[in-house]
This record gives sequence, structure tokens and C-alpha cells, in this order.
Amino acid sequence: MAGEDIIRMSLKDLRRLKVLYAVLDKHFTQKAAAFHLDLSERQLRRLVKSVREFGDSSIVHRGRDRPSNRRLPERFKARVLKLCDKKYVDFGPTLAAEKLLELDDMRISRETLRQWLMTAGLWWKRGLMALYIFVVMVLV
Repeated sequence: MAGEDIIRMSLKDLRRLKVLYAVLDKHFTQKAAAFHLDLSERQLRRLVKSVREFGDSSIVHRGRDRPSNRRLPERFKARVLKLCDKKYVDFGPTLAAEKLLELDDMRISRETLRQWLMTAGLWWKRGLMALYIFVVMVLV
């Protein structure tokens, strides 16, 4: 196994690769393969050329396993979550996002904040939140 690389591919990429090798082995015409993969003939020729020159890894998107360019820094995320845990405990994501902008000059979308809060365990989906409040307020 020395010298071999492992390439992570989706099922779609594997299917494409199988069809591209069929084109390279002349079992498929480019036109039929392009129709089968729902691509233009020109795009199929680009893919065939890429596989011929660079191998199987050329099928995989080069942006895979890379963080988004629009990702917010971890320090910012930690500061926001700390403020939400200490200062805005009873606030939902929408109000917390508004107050973070208004009082702390930190701009963040409510949806991003909601996702972060759910990951950190500071916010639950509506049904779970209502159940939690019912259990704490009524039964305890």
C-alpha cells in the first residue's frame, strides 16, 4: 500500500468516474456519456482530459474539506456565546442578535446565532424548549 493515496469521493463522484472510464475505454461515446451525466459535451471533454492528466482525484471538488471563506473567527464565536450565556440568558436568538448589535456592537445573523446556541446547548428547538419550561415551572 506504500505510495497509494486514499481519495474520499461521494457516490456522485464515483458514478461520474465510472462513466468517464467507460468513455476512455471507448465503451461509451462522449455524447451518450454527457447525456447520462447530464453535462454538456464540452464539460465532459474537460473531465475526460482532467482524469487522463491528473487521475481519479481530479473529479473531487478542490474546495472539499476546506473551511468556508465566510466563516466567522472562533474567538468571535466564543465571545458571542459567552455573552449569550451570561448577559442574554432568557433571550431567543432573534432578540439576542438584535441586542448584540445594539449594545455590544457585534453583528451576527439570527440564524447563525441560533445554530451556535443549539450546538453549545444554550438553545433548543421550540418543542423541546416548551417541554423544558413546562417541566421546570410546573412539575418542580
